[in-house]
Amino acid sequence: MSVVGLDIGNYSSKIAIAHRGGIDVIMNEASNRETPSTITFSGEERFVGESAVMQETSNAQNTVKNLLRLIGQTFQNETDELSKSKLLSTSSLLQSNDGKIEIEVNCEGTKKKFSHERLLSMLISKLKEIANNGITDCVLIIPDNSAIGLRQAFLDASKLSGISVLNLIHSTTAASLNWGFYKTNEEKNQIVCFIDCGHLYFNVSIVEFSSDQLKVLGRFSTNKISSSEIDLLISKHIVKICEEKYKLFDLFNSSKTKMRIFKAAEKTKKVLSANLEHIIHIECLKNDVDVTFTLKREELEELCADMLKNIPESIHSALQTAKKSISDISFIEVIGGTSLIPFIQKSISDVFGKPISRTLNSSETAAKGACLMCATLSVSLKVKNFTVKDILPFSVSAKYSKNQKKETSQTFVLFEKDCEMPNKNTLILNEGDSFFVEIFSSPDNQTIMSFNASYQPNENEKNSKFGIKIVFALSVFGLVSIKETSILFPESSEEKISEQLQSNSQENSIEKEENSKVNSENQKNSSELVKQKQLPKIEMCFKIGLSPSQLQTECEDEWKAIQKDIENKRKKDKRNDLESFIYEMRNDLNGGSKSKLGKFAKEEEQKEILSALDVDQEWLYSEEGESADSATYARKLLILKQLSGDMIYRFKEYEDRDSSISEVYSSIKNNKQIIEKSKNLENEIKEKCEIKILEIEKFVDAIKFKLKSQLLYENPIFSCNDFRLLAQELDAFCRSVINQKVSQQLPALSSN
Repeated sequence: MSVVGLDIGNYSSKIAIAHRGGIDVIMNEASNRETPSTITFSGEERFVGESAVMQETSNAQNTVKNLLRLIGQTFQNETDELSKSKLLSTSSLLQSNDGKIEIEVNCEGTKKKFSHERLLSMLISKLKEIANNGITDCVLIIPDNSAIGLRQAFLDASKLSGISVLNLIHSTTAASLNWGFYKTNEEKNQIVCFIDCGHLYFNVSIVEFSSDQLKVLGRFSTNKISSSEIDLLISKHIVKICEEKYKLFDLFNSSKTKMRIFKAAEKTKKVLSANLEHIIHIECLKNDVDVTFTLKREELEELCADMLKNIPESIHSALQTAKKSISDISFIEVIGGTSLIPFIQKSISDVFGKPISRTLNSSETAAKGACLMCATLSVSLKVKNFTVKDILPFSVSAKYSKNQKKETSQTFVLFEKDCEMPNKNTLILNEGDSFFVEIFSSPDNQTIMSFNASYQPNENEKNSKFGIKIVFALSVFGLVSIKETSILFPESSEEKISEQLQSNSQENSIEKEENSKVNSENQKNSSELVKQKQLPKIEMCFKIGLSPSQLQTECEDEWKAIQKDIENKRKKDKRNDLESFIYEMRNDLNGGSKSKLGKFAKEEEQKEILSALDVDQEWLYSEEGESADSATYARKLLILKQLSGDMIYRFKEYEDRDSSISEVYSSIKNNKQIIEKSKNLENEIKEKCEIKILEIEKFVDAIKFKLKSQLLYENPIFSCNDFRLLAQELDAFCRSVINQKVSQQLPALSSN
């Protein structure tokens, strides 16, 4: 199962796999096609997905949700988004040493801190388990406005989970691929607007399609319109009603109370998507007070009025980036769970002045698009060539100075916002032999990497003018790296100068006019520096993602945690097996000889078994039994089965005896009929078969009589398996004789 698309969402996750018959979405252990993106820690165990949802209300303070919202945020700036994340989180958010957010939970009896990458890897590992550990290569879906930190976090989490990521694809791009891949008969190019109303973001993408490619022309993404925003508005409304009507205050101070309010808000949103009103009822919310009131759809629309104002602005921003107008749009495809809300659909339709289209599966289309992308990159499946041209949702710039104090620094835009991926650009540093360079993304001002670019000329080069050339590459993942570094020296030949400048111009494919203005002085001074010399390797200091040592440590910790999860599951299964055997056996033995199994054991044997059951049951609920390992449970179960094995054997023999004897009689009857119908058989052959049949029939009658007179708590003198073998031997004997083959005479049977 190597062709896989993973859609890891803020609320739920999906797995799509490709095979020769098409693309399917895998169901989890609860037969659901969506797996909740929820993690809960309880005691020494951790629960992910469906099992975590079952415990989130009772164990809210140790439950992690809304993980994608937290990735990339820091405590350095107290923004509205950070305040909202703190409000939505029921677990503790702490600041790490590098300023990022860590999540603290009670695990294994102590408080532990987990990074975003580690928590994200737990979700991926769960999806890998659902796919029967068949994921090796995959394509991951990321939000449309993913910053560079989130992209690196996804890749680091994938490494921790042991899977290889072939590509990262934006959610609306994946949906666009799933929409356009099968449309091959279009005569002219079409421009389609894709709108993803998800749990965390409202994404708008303008995409141009041809028969063999899609090109993203522009996009806009905001978190001001989302399902979680609606949940938060309803939750605040519930709190307001509780304060005014029920005099209940500080409801968000308790993790459990907060979780119950969020659950009620989520249910209300879903119900009002299909109904005009809903009765909100929360039992014993606080101080044993039940909260009940009615919320109408019109009231919900009023609560979301300010949020809805952002929809036209978002759509027009995407159109402006794409340099298109509403009249240029052929279709409006809307996906995402929030798009099911009627007033959201109406707001989008009003902007375009025409009906929206919902031909795609709202929740699964992105995962299927990612799977298609994986299929085009995989060697195991052959699919048609379809090109995807996506754009970068942020800009990347280089700030450089002649020392780390940054007193006279200059900034050069390497990759502009909305430039095509992959790409490359060149930075040339002149008038110095040492520079400090810092690469950062905008508008979040996230430092990507920093390094010192320096060169010490030899004796022959001291009086020569030289420059430092650095070629930066933008990968399909949206990550920046250094592709090439070299030193440029003067060359006397004007022809070579002209050729080199022309080559540099072609190589610098994305450099635009404003970039040239920023770096004009450097390019002017470097016009004569055309002879290249390899620069020694630059030591880079990456500011995003996990360092190699951190990645190694997290990988080892995650592997240990996975092994512990396997042992905990095995331990739970073995404990349940032992507990079930104790209760079932006691229930079958209660009542003495009148019970189900009591008549198949002597009184002394029954007492011995019951005594062993009592001892093991008492041990099972003791402190020692609670902390035992799976091997101990298995060993005790084996001892009990051996102790009661003879009794169970006699019971099964008694239950199956009639059917096994019937098999012998059926064989006797069938062989008699075969002999009677075979007119060409010689009398000698018929006589042999009839003698053998009569011999076995008398033997079975005699054994049957003896078994009826035998006591039930005694082992049978002839087992059910012996009867079945007898029937098989009779069939084989008659078949060999009738076919006039050499018959191997069976030893004479005795009923003694």
